[in-house]
Amino acid sequence: MYRWALTAALVLALPPVAGLSPASAQEKYALLVGINEYQHEDLPALSWAEADVTDLAAVLKRAGYKVILLTGSARDKDHKATKAGIVRHLKAVIRQCRKGDTLLLAFSGHGLRFEKKEETDPNDAYFCPLDALPFRDERETLVSLALVYKEMKKSLAGMKVLLVDACRADPEAVKGSKGGITANSLPPPEGVAALFSCRDRERAWENEKLGHSVFFHHVLEGLRGDARAPDGEVSFTWLAGHVMKRVPQTVMKLVKGKQSPSLIGDFSSDPVLLMQKATGEPPSTETEKTAKTFKNTIGIEFVRIPAGTFRMGSPAYEAGRDADEAQHALEITRAFYMGKYPVTVREFRAFVNASGYETEAETDGRGGFGYTGRGEFPFAQGPNFSWRDPGFDQGDRHPVVNVTWNDAQAFCKWLSRKESRTYRLPTEAEWEYACRAGTTTRFYCGNTFRDLAEVANIADRALSRKFRRLPTHDWDDGYAFTAPVDESGFRGNAFGLYGMHGNVWQWCADWYAEGYYRLSPRQDPRGPWAGDRRVMRGGSWGSDGTTCRSAKRDKNEPGIRLPDLGFRVVCVIPPGTP
Repeated sequence: MYRWALTAALVLALPPVAGLSPASAQEKYALLVGINEYQHEDLPALSWAEADVTDLAAVLKRAGYKVILLTGSARDKDHKATKAGIVRHLKAVIRQCRKGDTLLLAFSGHGLRFEKKEETDPNDAYFCPLDALPFRDERETLVSLALVYKEMKKSLAGMKVLLVDACRADPEAVKGSKGGITANSLPPPEGVAALFSCRDRERAWENEKLGHSVFFHHVLEGLRGDARAPDGEVSFTWLAGHVMKRVPQTVMKLVKGKQSPSLIGDFSSDPVLLMQKATGEPPSTETEKTAKTFKNTIGIEFVRIPAGTFRMGSPAYEAGRDADEAQHALEITRAFYMGKYPVTVREFRAFVNASGYETEAETDGRGGFGYTGRGEFPFAQGPNFSWRDPGFDQGDRHPVVNVTWNDAQAFCKWLSRKESRTYRLPTEAEWEYACRAGTTTRFYCGNTFRDLAEVANIADRALSRKFRRLPTHDWDDGYAFTAPVDESGFRGNAFGLYGMHGNVWQWCADWYAEGYYRLSPRQDPRGPWAGDRRVMRGGSWGSDGTTCRSAKRDKNEPGIRLPDLGFRVVCVIPPGTP
């Protein structure tokens, strides 16, 4: 069956200015309302509304939320989802919230909008409580969406979002009704991000096989871990992306219908709804959690990168800048560990030997790319090339190359399981923040190419001896291809990181979108929720200086493998650690 009115609203609002970071949140509150059967016969019974919020309550309680659950079938009068009960609990939980808290409201049931007879008619939408009278002149028996917005704005909570699972009503079902709450209903106020389950003229479906509405099925699925970021966080944007992708697919598969969730609103940070641990515990000793550096079990050296703010991207006057580098202020709210160097051949071999993993270049029949020494462009792809042999000599301390984004992910998952801590690729924002290390110049070492000569293995005279017609810089570092990460004499940045410019391109966790900087949250952005190419940063031994700028963005398909492409890893520091 399909729902002809509001089936769920999950509310979590943001102030229009950057609020506290998720790590500083004190308490998490949730008010959940679900109704299957209404007192008025014009509101048809629903099958799974109460299951939606009951299962949501279980997920949120495990995540530390203080949950108030109101349903139509509750035996306790105080937990009946009547108009008076909903409003009383709503105002009470609003008053409880303090600065830095999280407030989450969820409604699962019917909702109404009414055809406007006159211009003076209010432009509003309404949630239907258990005792609703679903008529135009009985709107005082309904819970106004405008009232919910008004109360949300009063809250001191640091994080608030709106998810609405609604649908188009049958216009004849309730005289004067124009349907449930959709993205075209009363728009959210400034600072509130809202995800609606469908658009006008679409139905929000529920299904017996799922035991939920399709929308809520995927909300719960995402919160339980399917929308989890590599560090275990389930943020609003990752959850929204998961739901927006899966709902249309499921509806098409189950009923051959159409349902397209829609995201509207504006928010300045990406609320973290809860944490779902991907792998065991993070670093095992208190000393290791707070140390400035540490070395893990396979010899990777890590440097602690402090939380802080910076301007990501490049100013309009920067020489060589690209259109996708719009400068914007960002905050990294939590410290993290980053590999001092890119992952080396020796470290990658430890992974392969222990796990039996074979890279994509070794298994798909196409191979990697390698140096042949023949012709004007002496590189080719073939099964004889892989991370083991890129066609040029590499020692144990050279950065591993010819690894895909997927290979890098496999490495991180293996290392996380091995050490019971979370390893992952850096986000694009983390990478640039760590690269700059407080600088605002083109490179962390300055603005000129000659400055870059002190810190980066890039295209210079050593490379021109291999590529006669390749434009190169007028110095010679002695390395035509990769240089050993710790024996080449190049200088690190103020954080103690090496090879952030040149040597090898480095995979980041994010999908790439040219215009993402215009939409990016101001705190801890993770990139778009979907795409077809992943971000690469840093430049390589084959790059000119312009390509190695701190702000330079590049991208490639996750399955690409190249002789100048590697990766660097991050080790997550658990929330609450100093």
